Amino acid sequence: MNLLSFFKIALLSVFVLSLFGCATSAHHTNMTVNANELPVEAKKNTALTNNIAVEDVSGGKKTNPLWTSQVDNSGFENALKNSLSNTGYLNSDTTKARYYLAATLLDLKQPFIGASLEVICKANYSLYDTKIGKTVFEKTLRTSYVASFTSSLIGTTRLRLANEGAVKENIKQFLVELDSL
Repeated sequence: MNLLSFFKIALLSVFVLSLFGCATSAHHTNMTVNANELPVEAKKNTALTNNIAVEDVSGGKKTNPLWTSQVDNSGFENALKNSLSNTGYLNSDTTKARYYLAATLLDLKQPFIGASLEVICKANYSLYDTKIGKTVFEKTLRTSYVASFTSSLIGTTRLRLANEGAVKENIKQFLVELDSL
């Protein structure tokens, strides 16, 4: 192999790696909902203020850097806790909280390839009232988010952004549902 052929292969390899890159897990900070992101018509449920403890979060998957971006349990849990804290609902002391929240990430439907990537997130939320000893809210929510080609030229980054957006929209929808309880 001559030097020119080697240079062409090396340049092509660098181009392909920069285009596709390695997959990284979703960042909880990008999935966290701030109170000002909720619809104006959403009214804060005062009965839930400082009264929800996150008890069980499951369904997340670890990211394989050589495959596709995923949302792991700790990322989903941190995003959920931070979102509840931002809206004033979280009580980090589980012994003092009246409500226990269980959340399960049921599915992240991801495209294999595309210019704009749409991820559909399906998650179940269950709120248990410790005072009356029964579940007072249980709902499965389905949301989606599209990361356009202009959001990142790198496909794995675009997929991570779509994952984060879909989960954030799901948590946002959950908070709106809580407001209407």
